[in-house]
Amino acid sequence: MSVTVQFLKAPLPADESVLWTMQLLARAVQEILATDVAYDLNGVGLSAIDVPRILGFFAARRLPAIGSSRGSGAGANHERSEALASIWSDFLQEDRIKRSSKSLLALFEQHRDATLKASREGALTFDYLRDANHSAHAFVQTLLKEQGLGRLVPDVPADVDIVPDPETKMYCAASDSQSGRIQWALQIIPHGLSATVLVERVFAHEYLSHLVPRNPNLGRSVLERWLVALLQEAYLMDPSQLNWKNVLWPDYRRALEDHVAGIENARNPALNLVRTVGYAGVEEVAMALYNRARRAFWRFTHQILTSTSPGDASKIDRLLLSFANLGPAESKKILSRKWSNINQLHDAAGNP
Repeated sequence: MSVTVQFLKAPLPADESVLWTMQLLARAVQEILATDVAYDLNGVGLSAIDVPRILGFFAARRLPAIGSSRGSGAGANHERSEALASIWSDFLQEDRIKRSSKSLLALFEQHRDATLKASREGALTFDYLRDANHSAHAFVQTLLKEQGLGRLVPDVPADVDIVPDPETKMYCAASDSQSGRIQWALQIIPHGLSATVLVERVFAHEYLSHLVPRNPNLGRSVLERWLVALLQEAYLMDPSQLNWKNVLWPDYRRALEDHVAGIENARNPALNLVRTVGYAGVEEVAMALYNRARRAFWRFTHQILTSTSPGDASKIDRLLLSFANLGPAESKKILSRKWSNINQLHDAAGNP
């Protein structure tokens, strides 16, 4: 069975143009940062992750112009090329960028010209998202197979539905454990380009946090803190990963969390932020345990991923709150005690 990546509903030409432009820019960023540009960037006070951040800022400013033709394919094509040219022009005129070395400016201009040519002469494909989906699936499958949990990962990558979100009311992605499908939000926001650059990791998060766990009642502290920490540390440990992606990921997640908090606050100003992103401190404890007490970390994570009981879900949530309050050293002591299920661990931690 072939894996599909497609728009959830028939897209407007403007939606196709926005997706196309974001993919072109994301590929350009990856190719630029695959070269040895760190020294030249340092010379003007920039780091590698500033390239997608600055480009993303100007993309969010210029891409809304696509669509003024109100559905005309030819109009959207023209607007796409104009918007892309403006994004690059803005980027190259940014104060620090324009002070870059001649070689770095030449590299930027090379990719500007390549993306503009592809926009004029090429055609929209979903290869970029499809490849990222396959890579994410393989990464999570390998990670969990090493722990005897490979059976939890779908045999084949999930189908991906692209959902235009002009009002940016969605999170960056969502998953349906029943259908096994992933939705990717097409959004024009400053961190949208970073999301596209890091789409493999976004998809990997959807697998690990939303398609793999067997318990539908797990809380945000598990899904958006503990398992995200696992994913981050697993990518950090992978020698094939470029370091700039490891640096961009937490920066992107901070921007995403601010975006999510804004969405939830607009819906309900009285909503406790814990219900949206989980308990503060859980990620730090999880990362410390992953690095200093990996056997204990995986023993607990095995229970998290395989549990099916609603009662377990609430006890896991209370355990994570305890861990966040106690810190890594005391949490390690609790996880090192004799226990064989969540009930016993919950009691061993002294939770009521």
